[in-house]
Amino acid sequence: MPIQLAVSPIAWSNSDLPELGGDTSLETCLSEIREAGFTGTETGIKFPNNPDMLGPMLRNYHLQLASGWFSGTLLECSVDQEFNNLKSTMRTFKKLGSNVLVYAETSNSTQGLKNVPLRRSPRMSDSELKQYGHKLTKLADRMSAFGVSMATIWPLSITAMRSLFSASSM
Repeated sequence: MPIQLAVSPIAWSNSDLPELGGDTSLETCLSEIREAGFTGTETGIKFPNNPDMLGPMLRNYHLQLASGWFSGTLLECSVDQEFNNLKSTMRTFKKLGSNVLVYAETSNSTQGLKNVPLRRSPRMSDSELKQYGHKLTKLADRMSAFGVSMATIWPLSITAMRSLFSASSM
């Protein structure tokens, strides 16, 4: 079986800094992804979360849905609420053949806030981090039972990772 490679569309448009690629159309993004030799893509800010719209677009460029980013708010809500927030995206992913979702906690995030230094990023205490870890595990288990696995770029989340670095290095 040949290796298939997918790419993240953040190289074409950035959700945190819309001025970076804001004028790049989704069609240009998909066309260039295919032209570069990729066979799949993650979703991005310009991608519809409707499988009946996204599926034909991807097929038109001979691309598959590999995964996509979900900006989570588990710090601010219950596991049940967050699971409900995820359902539409998970249904889209499953219908288009992707069984992995990249989950990132974005509650209280300073991403995209150019005037806020990293030292002002939210911090979590050890007990908050442990509590968050339990909630995240429960959410991942619910997602898995639904048929979509949780993946993260960082071991826990943006906010949690910053807390770990600040706690261990200071």
